[in-house]
Amino acid sequence: MALGLLGVALGAWLGRRWIAPDGQLDSSRQLLLFTLLLPVALSLLPSVLMSALLWWGTDADWAALWPRIYVPHAMAMLTLVPALLTWDTAAATAVFRDRGNWLPILAAFACMGLALVPRMHDEVIRAALTFPLCWAAVRSGMVLVAQLNAAIAIGMIAITIAGFGPYVEYGYGIWALQVDLIGIAVLSLQLAVTIGERQRLAARLDQARRFESLGFLAGGVAHDFNNVLGTIRACAEIASERMPPDSPGQAELAQLERATERGMDMTQQILLAARQGDPARSCVDLAELVDEVLEMARPLCPSRIQLSRRPLPGATAPKVLANPGQLLRAVQNLLRNATQAARHGVTLTAGTRAAGASGETRFDLQLGDRQGELGWVEVADDGPGIDAAHWPRAACARPTGATSRCRRASSTCWSFSSARRGRSSRANS
Repeated sequence: MALGLLGVALGAWLGRRWIAPDGQLDSSRQLLLFTLLLPVALSLLPSVLMSALLWWGTDADWAALWPRIYVPHAMAMLTLVPALLTWDTAAATAVFRDRGNWLPILAAFACMGLALVPRMHDEVIRAALTFPLCWAAVRSGMVLVAQLNAAIAIGMIAITIAGFGPYVEYGYGIWALQVDLIGIAVLSLQLAVTIGERQRLAARLDQARRFESLGFLAGGVAHDFNNVLGTIRACAEIASERMPPDSPGQAELAQLERATERGMDMTQQILLAARQGDPARSCVDLAELVDEVLEMARPLCPSRIQLSRRPLPGATAPKVLANPGQLLRAVQNLLRNATQAARHGVTLTAGTRAAGASGETRFDLQLGDRQGELGWVEVADDGPGIDAAHWPRAACARPTGATSRCRRASSTCWSFSSARRGRSSRANS
């Protein structure tokens, strides 16, 4: 008895340590690992060693002795250890506070009472005990099933030791009862895990359907909003054509056209998020892109931070094939992070270099070549940078189909394939 209690305590510790730290056996993988580690390995090895010692000391039949030792240990592991794992969890408190969960508990005790009926067959008791366990698995899952298994095991063994029940009347013995309890426990635990997994899968499927509905709604709203922006843009273009070229209002109209273009690009991103369309790529001048980012960022930048663009001697910014909106937001996000980390200034730089320079290699997604030049945009600030202790955890943002470089200072560089001299290599922003 002492060895069995010690094994149960060790099994509960191993379960919390390696299998279910949160006390929940809520997946088939966890249940399989629990079964192989505790009822099989942890119970089989001591029973074999103990039966070997008894065989060596008393010349007993080793083949008939080790199952008699193994079955009680395995039964204790399957019934008591899950109950100990789930007992002190918040889910257990919620389960027992629900009055509806007391119905399968009362049904389990009523089915155990059938063992006190004279001449009651063991098949009837096994089938009756399975009913409240299945009920508990459907209603509350693993927590209630684990507690009921422990209560049924303790109750049936106590009744049999007291001299009642079919296992005494028909001479089966307590060993046969323990074998039946193992079968009932395995069935109920697997049923609870399966039902829990199906419920979680159904919840994720319902959430996916809701997101799909939101995507359709967002797509419809984006289409309507895009039409409104198109009307504003058309009116701005008409007003610009009717006004003299040297009129002071031309600058405001040009700014209005750029704002509507950005709004239409945002609606395009909404459509892409709703899986309604593909990102449209066009030839983007990195120099113009940097100027536009600086123009939009200066009004929002703190007064103590000076934004500037640093030209490279002899380097010209290329025109890359990319989605303008995505590329613009990428640089904007880098600039926003830099302004938050900078002390006094942030500098943007755009230029070109040969592919594979400085040990870097770029593979084109479609062509698979390494030829051509790379266009790059660098955002650098004079902040303290990333602490050396965090360097191993820092990850570079690497756009698909492009080469990225992350420095250990406060600077970030994005590289894109160039489309110079009539060549248009593909790149993703």
